[in-house]
Amino acid sequence: KAIVRDDDGSIEGLIRSLKPYHLKNQHIAVQLYGEPSPLLIDWLSEQQTTIQEILPYQHIPPKPETLTQLLEEVLTQKVDAISFTSTSQVRYLFNFAEEVNQKDVLLNALETKTLALAVGKVTGKALQDVGVNRMLIPHDERIGSALMTLSQYYKQQRPYIVS
Repeated sequence: KAIVRDDDGSIEGLIRSLKPYHLKNQHIAVQLYGEPSPLLIDWLSEQQTTIQEILPYQHIPPKPETLTQLLEEVLTQKVDAISFTSTSQVRYLFNFAEEVNQKDVLLNALETKTLALAVGKVTGKALQDVGVNRMLIPHDERIGSALMTLSQYYKQQRPYIVS
């Protein structure tokens, strides 16, 4: 059972929640979601803890042809929205767009035509970090809530559409 949890879904929130505790010489297990967290690990090391990182998920990069198709569909306005459920997805798409010299075009598409949907604040922050400003983030950070938020957005934008 977790003794300490983040207060907002972020590593910074977890560090804030840990600060009141005396951690020196404590054994700390940290469950991460597919990626190391240098910020947290460095902070725990500064507190002189013994750290066990648990990485139960493995993110497998999409094939280049999948990224090519997604990028082409966004750039040609074949999709109205694109959902990001992890920071890894943000990184994979934007790294690929940069490799093929399309990052600025992708950012423009996301600012003007295709809407970015982040599953939560952490993924939203990753999108902001690569330059995306126009996005939806649900209050309840779950995929179902994200999809409901997207549905509500389009109902407000296009009230004449009957579903």
